[in-house]
Amino acid sequence: MKIGIITDSHLYPTPGDGRAFAYHNPYPMERARAQLESAIDICVRTGVAGIAMLGDLSHIGDAASLTIGVQMLAQSGLPVWISPGNHDCVPRAEAMADAVAVHGGGRVKFLSTQTMSAGDLHIAGLPLRDEGAQQPNGNVPDVSAWGDDLVVWAIHHPAVSLAERTRAAGLKFPGDLGNYETAVAPVHARTTPTLAIHGHAHVRDELAQGALLQFSFAALIEPPHEVGVLEIDRTANGWRVRRSHIAAAAHSAQRVPILSPDATLWSFESGAWKREQG
Repeated sequence: MKIGIITDSHLYPTPGDGRAFAYHNPYPMERARAQLESAIDICVRTGVAGIAMLGDLSHIGDAASLTIGVQMLAQSGLPVWISPGNHDCVPRAEAMADAVAVHGGGRVKFLSTQTMSAGDLHIAGLPLRDEGAQQPNGNVPDVSAWGDDLVVWAIHHPAVSLAERTRAAGLKFPGDLGNYETAVAPVHARTTPTLAIHGHAHVRDELAQGALLQFSFAALIEPPHEVGVLEIDRTANGWRVRRSHIAAAAHSAQRVPILSPDATLWSFESGAWKREQG
């Protein structure tokens, strides 16, 4: 199954108001909507079975930006699975869930800690409680209900902290969940395969810890302005995941937050993930 990954589009209601925003690089707020449109078009043209949106669809959690973003995703004609980011929870934690309920058209699904069907896969999320604390809404994954099959955990914050990895590379790190250990512990204890996919750090990275494989995706709003593509297939002995990326916009930045290659291949066999050649 092929899934398109979009994260951190940071739609802003008044891009011409003169305010400047940046993280690793400046945000072209006036292009945010066009870049999201391009990212969705890439997913459609690439033939993905669905899109996972990993949060920070909006920059300040305003109703107008969330409405436009959810409508654009719904109009893709593809199934969409979405988790909120901390920016989407300003000023209300429920803002994205409300936008999905009203404007999702039945195609956009708001992810909870319970798994739902994503084609041949199972997918779950982690709703946030509020922006300031960057904490889940009180629920932690009940992995006993996830079963023994592969689960795609589509979340905004990393399941494995990137604090040391990003700082060692001279990059910023925006912080983990407020109750990071509590939220991720059940998933780390899982012995069957989990594929954790996240945004938030605005970094492309990947790492594996036993049965947990984590893919970090760079932000759409800043260089390298890319869309992720995952091809997930069951094999005779486990699973295989191929990851690649497609640029949604050009940029001239000299420093881009990329810590992993453009394309990689991982396999899960005998209880652990291993990166393959090719």
